Amino acid sequence: MPKYDIIIKPGETVPKEFEELLKSKFDEKSLDKLKRFGGRIQLSLTAPFTDRIHQDKVLTVDQDLINNLVSSNENATQLLGKMTLKQIREIAKFIGFPIASKTTVEEARKQVISYLFSDDTWKKISK
Repeated sequence: MPKYDIIIKPGETVPKEFEELLKSKFDEKSLDKLKRFGGRIQLSLTAPFTDRIHQDKVLTVDQDLINNLVSSNENATQLLGKMTLKQIREIAKFIGFPIASKTTVEEARKQVISYLFSDDTWKKISK
């Protein structure tokens, strides 16, 4: 997610647009320290990483789905883009590809696609 750092040098004042917000969240002593010694104000946004509206939660993992995945890289990317992490793990298990427990959904998609099309990749490399 996006992150923005505002660096305050010793003796500088806090930008006006942040002044009221900082006064409402921090005590005067902390703000004086920031002005005297300088520091960093960090803004970051966090939100759900995926738009769950586009996920197909009723998708069943079977041989037909695997056949659709291996038919083309674009097809696999489109199908996996609509799947939850749980569904991607089921596919990985079905094709015999291990996925680490702390893998994010995006990493899992990339790993499965890489695994499914590794032969094509090696053929391109060896040319």
